[in-house]
Amino acid sequence: MYGKEKSGNQPVCNYGGQYHEDDEDLAELAEGGTIAGLTLDDVDRMSVRELRATLRKDEAALKRSQQLVAEKEKQLQQLSQQLTDKTFPSAASDKQVPLDTQQWVTLTLEGVGDRLKSERLRLGLSQESFAERCGVKKLTQYNYEKSERHPDASYLIAAK
Repeated sequence: MYGKEKSGNQPVCNYGGQYHEDDEDLAELAEGGTIAGLTLDDVDRMSVRELRATLRKDEAALKRSQQLVAEKEKQLQQLSQQLTDKTFPSAASDKQVPLDTQQWVTLTLEGVGDRLKSERLRLGLSQESFAERCGVKKLTQYNYEKSERHPDASYLIAAK
C-alpha cells in the first residue's frame, strides 16, 4: 500500500547521516583515506549485510591480534622473571638456602673481567697502561680480566 520506491541514486546503506566516527576519521575518508581498510566508495556500494559482515571480520581480526599481543606480553614477563631469577637467585624464592657473602660477591662480579677487558680495548690501552691508570699492577689487571680475581670497589671506581 504505502510502498517506497527504491532509487538507484541513493546509497543502499543509509543511516540518515548519523555516523559514529571521529571528525578526523571522516575528514580522512573524504580525502580518499580508509577506515578499517574501507574507502568511502566501498562503504557506499556495500549493503548493510555486507558492511556488518566486514566489520565483524575486522573486529574478530582485532580481537585475535589483541590476544596475540597479550600472549607475547605474558611470555615476555615470564622470560623477564626467569632472567631476574638467574641474576638474583636469592630473590627467586624463599625456599633456597641463603648465600654466604663470598658466593654473593662471586655471583655479582661474574663477567666483570670481560667488561673490564672490553673497556680497556675500547679505550685502546694496553694492560699495563690501563693497570697504571687504575692503580694496580699488570699481573693484577691480567687476573681481573681472566676473572681469576675479582676487583674491589676502589678499583672499579678508578677504572671508570
